[in-house]
Amino acid sequence: MNLDFVTLSGNMLKEVKCLGECANLTEVNINHNQITNISPLFNLTHLTRLFASDNYIETIFGISTCTKLKELTLATNSIENLTELLEDLVELPNLQMLELNDNPVKFHSSNSH
Repeated sequence: MNLDFVTLSGNMLKEVKCLGECANLTEVNINHNQITNISPLFNLTHLTRLFASDNYIETIFGISTCTKLKELTLATNSIENLTELLEDLVELPNLQMLELNDNPVKFHSSNSH
């Protein structure tokens, strides 16, 4: 399949497993769904724009494989661990735009005193 762009906003989707098989995707819009896990999208090596706001995503661990990613929106999700989040984002050299508003993010120190 030669699909470059897909928008599936507001469809009450719970998973995106099938999108991980669309290797040519450069832009994915899955805003306003019920998705908890976006890791299948981390196989998309051409992905430059990912819109995943208003879901139930808790982590983006593994997103560092999407090195072409320029825009990432994760507003209104369930992301809490800011430390883990930053560790993943630092591996995205082309990231220019990031939206994280309305997440319950907290700094989790690896050193407890």
